[in-house]
Amino acid sequence: MYPSLTREEVEQRRRTYGNVKWTEAAMQLVARHSPLVEVGAGEGQWQSELRRRGADVTAFDDHSSPSRFGEGAKTSRLAVGGADVQQADAEEAMRRSQGRTLLLVYPPPGPMAMRCLARYAGDALLYVGEGRGGVNADGPFFDALSVGWKLEETVELDNLPGSYEKLYHLQRSAS
Repeated sequence: MYPSLTREEVEQRRRTYGNVKWTEAAMQLVARHSPLVEVGAGEGQWQSELRRRGADVTAFDDHSSPSRFGEGAKTSRLAVGGADVQQADAEEAMRRSQGRTLLLVYPPPGPMAMRCLARYAGDALLYVGEGRGGVNADGPFFDALSVGWKLEETVELDNLPGSYEKLYHLQRSAS
């Protein structure tokens, strides 16, 4: 799928970074917003790197996606390589994370990102993914961002060929 990379290189990249490879600028921006809650954290690669940098990150995932950890990932907690990903759906994760900045890294297509946003009371949002019409989130999520949030900063990421993810830092608009 990526002619410039071998299958092994792509798999190693995903094991290390998850679905999106961060940059130094991205990590610095995200870490400044600690404490964080990452929902849809997968295997916790972003959480692990942010913790290594001193950020306070609580991570959740419903563990519905296939994992390189096999059936072990179906437990209530996935603790590997500095990550500690708790099993919870979007609503439960948000209920358990009041007072933390919301970090969404490569949310799946569909309503998960919007379910988080609808329950989020904070003023800053860190979204890592493609824009409207891409492979992340859904129309209602982007509709909500367009009326309730202001884009503060966009940070380029180290994308795979043909991928368009960026880090978007948004602030809630004054009502």
